Amino acid sequence: MVAETYQKLRSHDDLYRIVVENLRDHAIFTVDRHGRIATWNEGAERVLGFSESEIVGQPASIVFTPEDREASVPDWEMRTALHEGVAGDERWHLRKGGERFWGHGLMHVLQNDEIIGFVKIVRDETPRKQAEDQLIELNQTLEARVEDRTHRVRKLARELDQTEQRERRRLAERLHDHLQQLLIGVRLKLSALVGRLKQSGDRQAVEEADELLDEAVQESRAITRELSPPSIPEGGLKAAFEQLAECMEQTHGLKVHLAIHADTEPASEDLRFFLHRAARELLMNTVKHAAAENVKTEEAHLMLERLEEHIRLTVEDRGPGFNPSAITESSAESGYGLRSLREKCELLGGKFEIDSAPGRGTRTTLTLPLNSR
Repeated sequence: MVAETYQKLRSHDDLYRIVVENLRDHAIFTVDRHGRIATWNEGAERVLGFSESEIVGQPASIVFTPEDREASVPDWEMRTALHEGVAGDERWHLRKGGERFWGHGLMHVLQNDEIIGFVKIVRDETPRKQAEDQLIELNQTLEARVEDRTHRVRKLARELDQTEQRERRRLAERLHDHLQQLLIGVRLKLSALVGRLKQSGDRQAVEEADELLDEAVQESRAITRELSPPSIPEGGLKAAFEQLAECMEQTHGLKVHLAIHADTEPASEDLRFFLHRAARELLMNTVKHAAAENVKTEEAHLMLERLEEHIRLTVEDRGPGFNPSAITESSAESGYGLRSLREKCELLGGKFEIDSAPGRGTRTTLTLPLNSR
């Protein structure tokens, strides 16, 4: 009995039949050179729905979708198998009655002394395809939500920035229109009083008060400029940076060397204001760090250049320097200013970089897309 079974398994026909009929989850059928189905296994009936009597002699294209038949996919599959020995496909197929399923298949060429046809193996992978499609849809939904949330955050940041600018202007106007005028009025009264005083002691006291008031006026003007920097002039950023450099030298004794390259004027007004504000913030940090360390910093360099679709602002000094990692921990004003610049730069899709160390100065670079808002 065992010997007979062994002899049957050695028979090519029996071995083929046993293997093919036991692969019930795989549709296995042969196709002749003319593209017509020649044999059909039980798995093919289970996967594709056609009985062997219904399907044998039918064109193999019957299991392809109408759009694939129109695109000559069945012919392409046979040609590929002829030239390469095998053709793989993963696409929608048709069951009996027109129901679609996602099939993963291979077509192999059959040959003995000559090519006699093809064998095609198809497995139903619809559950996997549906899971993949659901995952893709979920990813797209998540990406859309992230994009929407990012857009909303950027919009909110811009609105907050505009609100801050309006409040700065309001405070600056109150300083200029009210407090400064009061201080100047008091100075005028004191100046008139000095001329009428005869005793030197009284004159000296009034003159000292006048000097203190003068300092108060100058300080209030400086605060006004810090709260509401001058608007971008008609000459654009180049002219604005020239004014900024002049102001830094006159007010703080910091000489700023400018290098403004050609074609660096952003179309976006928001981006122009941000670059101007960032430059001013960085130059003020140079002054503040030098004052905190009791070091005389006399020079700084400001460069604006274009890099294809980006614009880069660089501010460099040879001041006392600092540890850049400290700005994430420090609550000091300068640390907050740098953190704020970094956050706004990243919201604009840009990059904020600081190269500094104690004793060797600071180089800060902002790289922003020209289409940033």
